[in-house]
Amino acid sequence: MKKFKFLIIFFICPFLSSHAQITVSPNNLIGINNPNPLDALDVIGNPVFGTATERLSLGSGSLGFNVRVATEAIYNNGLFGYQFQHIGSSTAANDYLALQVYQPGGSLVTQSALSINGLGQVGIGYTNNTINGITYQLAVNGSLFANSFTGNGINIQNTLNGQNGIISVGGTVTVNNNNGINPIFTINGNSYIPGGDSYWINSSGDLGIHLRMLNNGNDSYIDTYPDLFFRTGSSATSGMTHCPMYINNSGVGFNTTSVVSAVTVSGTVTCTALTQTSDARIKTNIQSMTSTLGTLIQLRAVTYNLTSFSLPSIVKMNNKNDTIGATGGSKPQGLDSIYINRSHMGFLAQEIQTIYPNLVYTDKNGLMSIDYIGVIPILVESLKEENATITTLQTTVTNLQATIASMQTAITALQKKTGI
Repeated sequence: MKKFKFLIIFFICPFLSSHAQITVSPNNLIGINNPNPLDALDVIGNPVFGTATERLSLGSGSLGFNVRVATEAIYNNGLFGYQFQHIGSSTAANDYLALQVYQPGGSLVTQSALSINGLGQVGIGYTNNTINGITYQLAVNGSLFANSFTGNGINIQNTLNGQNGIISVGGTVTVNNNNGINPIFTINGNSYIPGGDSYWINSSGDLGIHLRMLNNGNDSYIDTYPDLFFRTGSSATSGMTHCPMYINNSGVGFNTTSVVSAVTVSGTVTCTALTQTSDARIKTNIQSMTSTLGTLIQLRAVTYNLTSFSLPSIVKMNNKNDTIGATGGSKPQGLDSIYINRSHMGFLAQEIQTIYPNLVYTDKNGLMSIDYIGVIPILVESLKEENATITTLQTTVTNLQATIASMQTAITALQKKTGI
């Protein structure tokens, strides 16, 4: 037994300084700088193991790989250093083990590359899993890549401006990288984007094709380039054949992608009320209309049926602004069968243009339209002119009736005198 003890002491001595004290207890426990060893090898101090290539350093609550725990110095300046450090606390959330990283030469990269606390909560880039008042089982500071991830919720924090999160999702979250092609991000629950942050699709900046949802703290926006389609159909690809709403720089199109004004509608519009701004304060050069009856009677009212070409089809025939669906000779897309098949009443824009050119508009594709509301003032003034004429005629008739009555009285008197 004494020979065995001697061999152990002989083996350990090369790692000890000349001032180290070695104690062997009656229970064959060896202490280094520890007169009362409790384990097979009980050391008080910071032992170091290994060679000059890379050394392992032990300290109170610390374990360093190529790092001297006492001074945080790097042993081999050609390699990175790593150190596990235990931060003790009586509170489970504040008691944690952290992995620290050092660059070659000794500068600290991060104090919290990886940490785990007494509650089993894991932090990557964090040593405290309570962020902005919310506690997370896994907190990640930086980009997160997952080939496949499923969970009950995810919150990606924005620690730079202290917001509650760039994206907060309640419910089921599924992230699948799909082998690096067409990554999939599925949310089954609620999604939250705080003020000042954006959610981008296809791009992280204003350049290039993109879709962005933005909330600036007061208002919410959807930014898109170049155009925004709202489509419906039976599938997410070829089945999306109908475009009930379309937005571009010219305006909004309903049931058409050929937007020629602020609002372009291909089909019927149903509403409970329709008004047109007509405040006198926004008008100038106001003049009363006169002599409208003569031109009004030149209008030719007609009945008609629509051709088989809707607005998108006409545009396509002219090789301008090609649209989804709509081919020459087919049923116009977006126009319901009741509207397309019934007989209509109205005017022809080309004829109206020769009489009231201000009531006719021609869009960028050459398609003409009529301001039917503008016909109302002409009708009103024409009715007033007609009413004035009728009033004059009524007065004339009344005067003639009075004259006839007077003449009838004179004739009666004359007959009495003459006995005729």
